[in-house]
Amino acid sequence: MSPKRIPLSGFAKNAEPFSYLSAQINKISALALYRLQNFPLTANGITMTSLFFVGLAPMAIFFLKSKLVFILVLGISYGLDTADGIWARTKGEVSRWGGTLDQFTDYVKDYVVDVSIFFYYFLQFNLRGSPNVTYFLLFLSGYLIAKSLYYLASTGYTKEKRRRFTEKVKVIVYTPAEKYFIAWPLAILVPEFFGTFYVLALLGYVWGSLSLLLTTAKRG
Repeated sequence: MSPKRIPLSGFAKNAEPFSYLSAQINKISALALYRLQNFPLTANGITMTSLFFVGLAPMAIFFLKSKLVFILVLGISYGLDTADGIWARTKGEVSRWGGTLDQFTDYVKDYVVDVSIFFYYFLQFNLRGSPNVTYFLLFLSGYLIAKSLYYLASTGYTKEKRRRFTEKVKVIVYTPAEKYFIAWPLAILVPEFFGTFYVLALLGYVWGSLSLLLTTAKRG
């Protein structure tokens, strides 16, 4: 006897969108999971598959020389990133380990994509041997340090609390759907946007880190 099928509404109600765009992606993910619910899927397996697709992103731009494939694998990865949580909540697979794995892979994916985009322009502008390479590497290092400090400062905050904090201080860098479908594609397609976005992101991470630390200090 086959197990009772969960209705589409059962998957849809377990979506946790951060924005209008993420809500639309969640609808697609919920529909896909509804169709695939009898397959031997696991939430952690979906999480790792999402990480795998982001791992294809640098291959897309450095080996295939295809920005379109780069954008495509980012979109698939984000869809899977929303799907793992929906699946876990619907199927009763929520666990501390699963949450930790999901958060860790989110961080890894962010670093992989950011570094890939930076080094795409490093090669595109042929900065090897140029005096500008020092400024480029200093900016990349500063950005990664600021990003890491933000992640460290937000340790212990749930996704919901970080979302509310993001809305409060207007840190645009913690809007995953917009980052995957708007910011990163534009950064790889438009050189001028690349510079503007990452300068604003750097400032956003610095401001976010300081605000989180001040909030924690007041709370303590």
